Amino acid sequence: MPAQEEDPNKFSSYREESEIMISEDGLQINCRIDDEEPDTALLGVSPIDNSLSCYFEIRIVRLPDGGMVAIGLADSDYPTEEEEIGWRRTSIGFHSDNGGIYHCEPDDCIYGYPTYGQGDVVGCGLVPATCQVYFTLNGTLLGSPCRDVEPKGFFFPAVSFDGPIVLQANFGTKPFLYDPSVNLPPSLTRQMDYFSHRLR
Repeated sequence: MPAQEEDPNKFSSYREESEIMISEDGLQINCRIDDEEPDTALLGVSPIDNSLSCYFEIRIVRLPDGGMVAIGLADSDYPTEEEEIGWRRTSIGFHSDNGGIYHCEPDDCIYGYPTYGQGDVVGCGLVPATCQVYFTLNGTLLGSPCRDVEPKGFFFPAVSFDGPIVLQANFGTKPFLYDPSVNLPPSLTRQMDYFSHRLR
């Protein structure tokens, strides 16, 4: 997929902590905190736009054993401390440690997806017309585990993590591994409706 001419998004820290460093362009996150508890959640500064390009990818540059990353979407009111992405109704997150995709609460999860780690690239996309969220791993579509996910306002790209990590975001300034403009899921409504009854 051709790279976009301008970067439509970036990450920004809402907490002043020297252990969490974000590059000047807002695309690289470097966390030096070594803690077993969820440390922080970071949101993109701009909401996902309502177009075909509602997609971004995160490369896991560094993730040591015992660390965990969650990648997905959340609304602007999502807490930035001690809440992994996917642990509240207004978010959905794909977790690296168990391959689970969470929505609503820590116990509300579907399993069966691959775990991921250092060197992998995770993508997250939104189909605005149906509020369906899908994930990719290293350029391969994983399907649509959740439908009718509705934030309080707008969805923002979101990551959460514990342990020391380095993440590199791509919001379209470089070619994606997965091309949503060509490879949009053909029938999201037929895939993984596990949560649909909870969201009506």
